[in-house]
Amino acid sequence: RGRKNKGLQAVDLSWSGVSGASLDVYRGATKWSTANDGSETDALNKKGSATYTYKVCVSGTSTCSNTATVVF
Repeated sequence: RGRKNKGLQAVDLSWSGVSGASLDVYRGATKWSTANDGSETDALNKKGSATYTYKVCVSGTSTCSNTATVVF
């Protein structure tokens, strides 16, 4: 879910049914790790229009979610 806070972009990601203690989150080619707690916020802090693609993967594996697209 994409949202703007004072005009700045942020994306709230949520997931369920994923095993593993940690996950890798991908926004396009950008990757970061997070705990598998069911949610993550990507505070992009950018203005204007943009399109982002996201997926989450079990860390160190190729087990991944479908790709989600967020459009601002």
